Amino acid sequence: MLVVYHGQKKSTDYLISCSKDLTVKCWMLPQIIVKSDTIDLSVKWTQKAHVKDINVVSVSPNDKLVVSASQDKTAILWKMKSGELIGELRGHKRGIWCAEFSPVDQCIATGSVDGTIKLWTLSTLTCVKTFEGHTNSVLQVYFINCGMQLISSGSEGLIKVWNIRDDECVSTFEGHDDKVWALAVSKSEDIVVSGGSDSTIKFWRDITEKTIAKQEKEEEEKILREQEIMNLIQMKQYDKAVELAIILNHPRKALTVFKQILNDENGRNLLLEVISRISKTNLEDLLTYLCEWNTNAMNSFISQTILSIILKTRMTDELLKLSKIKVIIESLLPYTERHYERVNRLVHQSMFVNYSWESMKLPAINS
Repeated sequence: MLVVYHGQKKSTDYLISCSKDLTVKCWMLPQIIVKSDTIDLSVKWTQKAHVKDINVVSVSPNDKLVVSASQDKTAILWKMKSGELIGELRGHKRGIWCAEFSPVDQCIATGSVDGTIKLWTLSTLTCVKTFEGHTNSVLQVYFINCGMQLISSGSEGLIKVWNIRDDECVSTFEGHDDKVWALAVSKSEDIVVSGGSDSTIKFWRDITEKTIAKQEKEEEEKILREQEIMNLIQMKQYDKAVELAIILNHPRKALTVFKQILNDENGRNLLLEVISRISKTNLEDLLTYLCEWNTNAMNSFISQTILSIILKTRMTDELLKLSKIKVIIESLLPYTERHYERVNRLVHQSMFVNYSWESMKLPAINS
């Protein structure tokens, strides 16, 4: 027989058990328990709950409801005091391994052999959300972060954290080599303990707040740097703007700077000056950007202009020493040939237009 104690339940005068005999039982506990004594428990109620093995029972936070989940693909809701049937949760395609009440909302989360987690509302006993991401059975599931998130473990050895609002898996932890059968969350929810069939117990610390703070700081710094690039463009310090864009790995910002340079009255000379000041470290990154820009006909003129200046101002030995030069050349050649053919076609078409225009003018003059 499997007996499950859940920390959510408030009272300590009973326990709930489930068994392979397909029943759920509620047992009354004495008020005083002496450790050395053997206690005979009395059953408050018994319900034949399922048609296949029952895997888990769970008690609601207010001690009013009990849910049992089975290999028969269903979870069943019972009244705590009387054991009266309330209803069934049907929707999983295979057996259910775990079921847990939300600590704040009127809902239940279940995890199944079908690899999904389902969220059920208690008011209508219908599935309102389905979380897909585990490749094998979901063995444990718990609510965390005031019921805003779920944490689950699977038979593939993964632990996942889910945002309930957007049905999204936000984190996946790989630490076990086999099924993660046990999962426990501390009261403060900053520590998670997992136990697996690989004979290991692992402790996990929640670093969500630190991660969010780091991301916000990086985003702020990114915005400040991007504003700095725009300020440099306005002050016509193009060489510094290009350098900063390359350091930040922003090909689009670098392209914006080069477009601004070419729009200047003295654009060609400015472009030559800027490219001549690019360091060897940044030169390879710039050539990589050119490969991307060169794939777009709208940006081909800029990329070809920059490439032409680089080839004329840099020594061949310097370019050949670049670690990615072979890949860069292989990326540039096909599109460069395509652009060259397109320009040739345009030249021929323009010559035909000029010929047609001249031919049309002759009859008009003769008349």
